[in-house]
Amino acid sequence: MGKDPAPRSCIASRGSLGATQAERGRLVICFRCGNDNAASFRFCSNCGTELGEACLTCGYENPVESKFCGGCGARLQEIRGEDARGERRQLTVLFCDMVGATALSQLLDPEDLRELIISCQKVCGAAVLAHEGHVAQYLGDGVLMYFGYPRSHEDEAQRAVRCGLDILKGVE
Repeated sequence: MGKDPAPRSCIASRGSLGATQAERGRLVICFRCGNDNAASFRFCSNCGTELGEACLTCGYENPVESKFCGGCGARLQEIRGEDARGERRQLTVLFCDMVGATALSQLLDPEDLRELIISCQKVCGAAVLAHEGHVAQYLGDGVLMYFGYPRSHEDEAQRAVRCGLDILKGVE
């Protein structure tokens, strides 16, 4: 009577023996330590963190086989390994908020003010998307936007300025 075969995770952790043909060519990068792991691994071979595909746009943890983010719908295949590992780069930050929102809050009904803020946030979100930026956070009546994250371009500052101008045109 032979020995029981090793569990699949043990076989896969020794190399590509337990991995399927599709899994052999693919690597999953641990978002905690940056280690390259085979796609068949469920846990990082360096630090033991559970692996998945975390969306760099919204941070949603996706199964390894996902092609699109379950949280925001972004295409996961476009996320490059060097983006996940991190690198030193320039980041342009744009903050936009409504002028006089406090005074408006005293004049308008709360539901009407909320609708106004949401419509301004939608204008900001559309402009950021058009210029390949990233909405970092919605802060009350303001929006914090990043250019150069998660993808970097040579003209991040110009993109941020054009985005700001588009926001001004959109709220007029």
